[in-house]
Amino acid sequence: MRPVTGIVLAGGQGRRLGMGPKHSVPVGEQTMLDRVADWFAPQVSALRINGPRDAATVRHDPAPVGDGRYAGQGPLAGLLAAMRQVDADWIAGVPVDAVCGPRDLVARLQGAVGKADSAYVAGQPCCLLVRTAAADSIETRLMLGRRSVIDWLESLGAVPVDFADRPDAVWSINTPNELALAEQRLMPHEPSA
Repeated sequence: MRPVTGIVLAGGQGRRLGMGPKHSVPVGEQTMLDRVADWFAPQVSALRINGPRDAATVRHDPAPVGDGRYAGQGPLAGLLAAMRQVDADWIAGVPVDAVCGPRDLVARLQGAVGKADSAYVAGQPCCLLVRTAAADSIETRLMLGRRSVIDWLESLGAVPVDFADRPDAVWSINTPNELALAEQRLMPHEPSA
């Protein structure tokens, strides 16, 4: 197994949720960031956060990764910043709203990579494993105004990995309704009176 630095993409403002920065949004008794860190950190050799430098992010990463020149340009900018700022050959990325992911995510992505430079969860391209050497290809795209993660991964020949066998995973939360559904799924049910 290759050493991998984990990157939590936590720069989203959560505007559709209407609850402030996404990483601080509570899901039950924990924030999104706390939930992601719980399941993702044990899978990687180091955990870094791409997000604002505030109490929530600093608790997990004393020096959160900033977006630099491409701040506010989405997940590709966060991945680029991480690739430029970490000392690692490989990074695994997950979005901060993937509050309940597979505990074998990184191992399965590593198993799928083979001789390729990247792999990702089919249908969830921000859940990925990629060589940091791919940073230049991101920068070229961002300079051209191209911000699609899936287009970039396809240009690398990334391997999609099917996680349909993990129906309990919560990969993304973007609306109040999705948040309510995630909480119902993750919280133990109260006994009825």
